[in-house]
Formats: sequence, C-alpha cells, structure tokens
Amino acid sequence: MSQPATLLTQLTHFATVDPTISMPMIMALTIMAKEIGETGERWVPQSVLRDSMPVTPASVSRAITYWSKHHDGKGFITTAQDPQDRRLSLLSLTPSGNMFVQGLFSQKE
Repeated sequence: MSQPATLLTQLTHFATVDPTISMPMIMALTIMAKEIGETGERWVPQSVLRDSMPVTPASVSRAITYWSKHHDGKGFITTAQDPQDRRLSLLSLTPSGNMFVQGLFSQKE
C-alpha cells in the first residue's frame, strides 16, 4: 500500500472515532503507539508527547484528556503518576486503545 493510501486509511480510521478530531489528538495517540512499539514499555512519560509534538503543552493535555475520557470515560489511554517522581504523568494504552492502534497500523493490501 502506498504511503498516501496508508495515511488516508489511518485518517479514516480516526474519523470512525470522531470526524472532527484535531491533529494534536491524532498526533498524541500515534506518538504514544510509536513509543510503545519502539521501547516495548507499557508506560510512556507524558513528557515524550510534549517534546515530540509541535504544539503547546495545553494542546497535549487536551489531547490526553480527550483520549482518556473518550466514550464516556472508557478511553483509549489511562494515566498514572510516575512512582519515581509524583509530579510526572505516565500514559498507557487501554485494551480498547490497543485494539484501535492495531487497526490503525495494520497493513491491508
């Protein structure tokens, strides 16, 4: 599948969640999925998203809130305090978030 076709498929996948979804919301979930895939870690520091996205910290926070509260609180991500530094937040995909991300990145020919 060509890159434009893959991107179109992925954007269509996001539109099934919310047709008015913002780019920071799309970026937050894809960066999180990429980080989990590369590191194999279950938890991603919120700072990774903040440092990887060309938007304000407030936009990152709104994206995290959106994904954690999506579908009446049964969201695609969950948050927790870092046990080493309680001022920091950690993010993890929920089972429904994992399923969504797998559908997002599955290559269909």
